[in-house]
Amino acid sequence: MTILNRDKKTQPFSLFDWRLQTSSGRVIDPTSMGSTLDLMAGLVAGGAAAGKVVFEVGAEKGDFYLIYKPDPYDAARGIWKVTVAP
Repeated sequence: MTILNRDKKTQPFSLFDWRLQTSSGRVIDPTSMGSTLDLMAGLVAGGAAAGKVVFEVGAEKGDFYLIYKPDPYDAARGIWKVTVAP
């Protein structure tokens, strides 16, 4: 994935800003094995960072929801639906 800072000030980001809700309803954290996005970093205004965020879900199929929530004290978040076909 690629993260772009569209704000006018530097913004922190972390691998652990991401979670995945599985098709069975579990919400899991990413694994550092295989993930290449920084554990903790910052992006200046207009800056971008790219990397992989890996979740271990086994053989589970169906609709998954990728959740990005960078600030635990703010309700703002991004959610993307990803379908893994059987």
